[in-house]
Amino acid sequence: QLHKHLRTTGILVLNGSSGVGKTTIANLVLKRDNTNWDWVKLSKFEGRQVSLLLRQIGLFLDGNRTAVNLVIDDIDTSPSHARVFEDQLGAVLYSILERNGKIILTTQKELPKRLIHRLGIKAASLQQIPSLERDEIIEFFLELGCPSELASTWGKLTYFHTRGHPQLVHARLKSLKELSW
Repeated sequence: QLHKHLRTTGILVLNGSSGVGKTTIANLVLKRDNTNWDWVKLSKFEGRQVSLLLRQIGLFLDGNRTAVNLVIDDIDTSPSHARVFEDQLGAVLYSILERNGKIILTTQKELPKRLIHRLGIKAASLQQIPSLERDEIIEFFLELGCPSELASTWGKLTYFHTRGHPQLVHARLKSLKELSW
């Protein structure tokens, strides 16, 4: 579904807390796309640095008239940061979409409404990454070889302790498996 939407609109914004799998999902989507992708990870950069990097990407796009597909991973879209680079981000989005390219953004925070409106991003392009459900966690326990009589109990307890956060669920599964359930 995400790949189909990306093909249709050219843009996908994945947001959710740290460790929920935004980057992994972006990787899965672009692998299904079967085209070349460039990847920029921005987790270590602050607003002004992001602005400069986006400006450099914009200059590259200006000199390259072919379609470019780009993942901008872990961009801080909190309002105070986004204001600093929103013009450059808008220019990059416009340049990519104008050339029939595609772009995926991953972020921990939702895009500010002002930025969504300014960039013309449709609501369907904004995807919140959900936590795992209790039944999904139980299924993971079973897939990893947990005896069925224990999987339900461990799954429920794991859900209670982690609220379905994928990274925490994974850590719990790994440690329980190492302890032979």
